[in-house]
Amino acid sequence: KRAGRNAPAEPEPVAEPQGPTAEEIEAARVAEEQAQAAKAAEEARKVEEARIAEQARLAEEARVAEETRIAEETRAKEEAKRVEEQRDAEVITHVKVTAYKLNSHELSEESKSELNHAATVLAKHPNWSIEVRGHCCDLGTERANNKIGLERANEAKKYLVKQGVDESRITVTSMGSTQPLVPN
Repeated sequence: KRAGRNAPAEPEPVAEPQGPTAEEIEAARVAEEQAQAAKAAEEARKVEEARIAEQARLAEEARVAEETRIAEETRAKEEAKRVEEQRDAEVITHVKVTAYKLNSHELSEESKSELNHAATVLAKHPNWSIEVRGHCCDLGTERANNKIGLERANEAKKYLVKQGVDESRITVTSMGSTQPLVPN
């Protein structure tokens, strides 16, 4: 038979669905592996970032704790120094060189002990200056009492200088009989 013009056309062959090719399967597998590797890498990156952040947090806590410890230690040292200076100031303020014989300026052993203590305190505080006041009893004339008071103050000053206190740090004054330290 001959096909004519009006002859029915032969149906075109229908392509049957075909599965993926081996290349497509391999490409999909590689893509899946890459996606899983990328996901694992991202998770590893997040874990590493968290580890680094934790280390930074711990380092910062340690730094703050150390700064706090140093600050507290410094405050404690400053407070101890302040208390010591206050105690030393009390010592210097209340040094009493007494036990003189009448009309004498000779230092007793007790007085030398007091002055030794004062010299030790003054050695710790080289910027401190002191005033040594000479006192005496109210027996005798005002002129004589002023003289003996000044002699006593100068004797204490000489002793402190022998103990290493710079002479320029010590002034002397006679209180005469105006402020006796012991009753007559």
